[in-house]
Amino acid sequence: MRTGFIWLATFLAFPLAGWPLLSHRAYRRLGLTSRFVLSGAVGCVTVTTVMTVSTVLGIRWYPPLILLSAALVSGAARLLVGDSQDRLRVAEQGRLQWAEGVALGVIFVSVSAATLAASSAAVTSADLFLFWGPKAMAFARARGIDSAYLGDPVLRYQHFSYPPLVPNAYAFATLVAGRFTWMSAVMTFPLLLASLVLALPGVLGSWCSRRSAFVATACMGASLALIGQEYLVGGNADFSLLLFEVLAVALLSGTQPVDRASAFLAGILLAGASAAKVEGLPFAICAGLLFVAFGRRGGSGRLAASALVLGPSVFVTALWFGFEKARLGFFGYETYGPFLAADWKSLGLVLWKTAAALADAGRGFPWIVPVAAIAVAFRLRREALVAFGTAMTLAAFFVFTYLHGGGDPTLWIIWSAGRIFAVISPMLVISSLHGREKTFTSDTPSI
Repeated sequence: MRTGFIWLATFLAFPLAGWPLLSHRAYRRLGLTSRFVLSGAVGCVTVTTVMTVSTVLGIRWYPPLILLSAALVSGAARLLVGDSQDRLRVAEQGRLQWAEGVALGVIFVSVSAATLAASSAAVTSADLFLFWGPKAMAFARARGIDSAYLGDPVLRYQHFSYPPLVPNAYAFATLVAGRFTWMSAVMTFPLLLASLVLALPGVLGSWCSRRSAFVATACMGASLALIGQEYLVGGNADFSLLLFEVLAVALLSGTQPVDRASAFLAGILLAGASAAKVEGLPFAICAGLLFVAFGRRGGSGRLAASALVLGPSVFVTALWFGFEKARLGFFGYETYGPFLAADWKSLGLVLWKTAAALADAGRGFPWIVPVAAIAVAFRLRREALVAFGTAMTLAAFFVFTYLHGGGDPTLWIIWSAGRIFAVISPMLVISSLHGREKTFTSDTPSI
């Protein structure tokens, strides 16, 4: 048990690696709690990327050296923030209103339920035993990304092309603790859920009312806790992906012009999504392009916005694909057949089975409730298109993906639809915030 606590506590090293960036004065408006969580997310990206670069360079993994290098990278990244000033809206202060108190209660119950479910092993993912855990142990033993292990044809079910952030992070904790602990990996589900709901009020509160920020956070927390328990995500990469995706879009969806600091931070988070799971890359591309096209950038800096928001994802993806090509003789991600070879005759079946799979989580309420909130709001401003457009594009992309692979996709959909469609729920919640909030204006320079 002591080893398990050490393994899980190792994740506290990530905020140390990310704090050199988040200590920049441009991020003070987000509040200390949000900055702590965001520094952990940034630290996770920098630590795991340093681990991949070290393997490419032939340098064995040693946690103190990795942590120091990641902190130096975060410190150097401050140069890209530039002279961004702390002149944007600061989250409201003062006594809590009754609605905010109720929202905090819902958040507490949601995280508690997820913690109880995870600690009783009721949400353990089979994928943790199939490949996330074995990869982490293999990487820790090799003190690097083990290309011989990934390239073994007998172990093809290990999904050798999957990006490395999660197994790298687990391997880092394993090296510190001395061994991999399965239950600690399962407990990352409530840990990541708690991190998300701690960070969201400060991020959302920088561009919407505090009450709306708390209510939206409660809605997302309850929905994701239910989704995580229903679809057994304990120990797999889904909640790492969700943490990066939701926080990135929350930063890019503001009603005030998004400054350099926020755009760059969102870009790092999107890079984390790209390095966490295969579906993170299309999410990053979609959210980034929609921000460049429709986000509040003050009408200038389209090229700079593209570089800041999409540049980090391009780097981590190119790094992984380059490693694949050099060490594994493979480039890109595993596919289910030619992109255009979709079986359109099965579209009706795919839609029906997907809807049935989503209905397993509280009769689909995690998705129905935010849709109803958008309907009540009557209208969506252009800033909402970052979240709403990403949700709709990804939903169409997932359905299109299910048209590939041949044969009856029912089992494939039953196993995966609830997890990959989970991100649609918080995207819709963020979209609904734009229906009634008054636009906040600022003289803060745009990108």
